[in-house]
Amino acid sequence: MAPGVREIDKEPVVSPRPKEMRVLVLGHVAHRNVLYAHLIYLDPMYTALQKVGYAPYHIAEAFKAPHQFKLWEECLDAHYASKGEVFGRKELDKLLGNFDILSLLLAIADIPCAIVVPEITYPNAKVILANRDVDIWMGSISCSAGVIFSWWSWPYLAPFEPTLVGPWWSFCECLSRYRLWFAISPVLRQRYLDHYTYVRSIVPKDNLLEFRSEDGWEPLCKFIGEKVPDEPYPRADDSDDFVELHKGLWWYAVMKW
Repeated sequence: MAPGVREIDKEPVVSPRPKEMRVLVLGHVAHRNVLYAHLIYLDPMYTALQKVGYAPYHIAEAFKAPHQFKLWEECLDAHYASKGEVFGRKELDKLLGNFDILSLLLAIADIPCAIVVPEITYPNAKVILANRDVDIWMGSISCSAGVIFSWWSWPYLAPFEPTLVGPWWSFCECLSRYRLWFAISPVLRQRYLDHYTYVRSIVPKDNLLEFRSEDGWEPLCKFIGEKVPDEPYPRADDSDDFVELHKGLWWYAVMKW
């Protein structure tokens, strides 16, 4: 790649956006967020917003187009290590132009707050702060992501599967490089609390919905101006299933060895 030419520069320009960014979901929701093949296994907020007709972007979308992992790496390198030009609206629209909701990219990393400043990048977007008890959230992390990231063989297996597992694992290492992933610890707990304090400090109260899954459809639909669906609000998925799905990803890499 020639000096100064970024991977994001190779992506087609999106102007005007096919969809206006209408909502930013900036809270640490349930951690089940995996997508590969035709299996969608995501947090309740993502599913709920789809059911009312929105097109939310979640990092799991990158499993459909794994080269996006590299683009998000490039974004983080620019933001945290000054490697290249920081991503602005033009670059982010190349990734997000076909989506009208940006959901939290990762349940641990506060990436949207770091790279998508609501009042600058998408000033007209409403903001949903999905609340969850910090200790319950940490327990969920421990039983799901805490398990799969403890598997020591990932760095050895990933290079043998360069189309999916390799890009995904490289992105995970990028998160570790900038300390956007922490082991279960007081540091992780404080990051969670700081994240919520920061969001509340930058978003006007009349543009912010504090939401818990147990609140159900009514406050969510009232906030975004949509009709309440005639079905129960989506439930969180099971941590054991989350681990089993990643076992499938692991075995996929093993088969490529």
